[in-house]
Amino acid sequence: MHRYEPVTWTGRKLQAFMQREQRQRRKVDQDFPLLGAALLVEPAPTPNPDAELAARRARSAATEKSMRDLTTKHWRKGRAQYQACDVQTQEAIRCAWAAWTGPANASMFIYVVEKHSGEAERRRQEIRARDAELRQQVRVGTPAQGQLNV
Repeated sequence: MHRYEPVTWTGRKLQAFMQREQRQRRKVDQDFPLLGAALLVEPAPTPNPDAELAARRARSAATEKSMRDLTTKHWRKGRAQYQACDVQTQEAIRCAWAAWTGPANASMFIYVVEKHSGEAERRRQEIRARDAELRQQVRVGTPAQGQLNV
């Protein structure tokens, strides 16, 4: 786990940002010599590091918030599934989760809950049935091509 920290400029990041336009033009000039000369006629825009830093901080904060919201959504889903189980199943889930040696995150908790609640097996059966139905449709729908080994 890591603690969220806002974006900061280091000397290298600032230098890379200030020289980004030059690097892009140099790359175009190397890859497309005739086109690169035409692009060099245009004046390069003056980079604004303060505006870029503010934009990067806003983007970083928005990304962090959306990921935290997603994690929260998954934990709530897992807990709701756990609460929907009967007492014996809840006890089995608690024991399995206490013995769990993998990552203690929402996805793994949902995995443990669905494994013990039977939801995972129900979903597998549903997928197998849908797969068998699709295979049958392929067999019936393509008789001119002969038998398919599906």
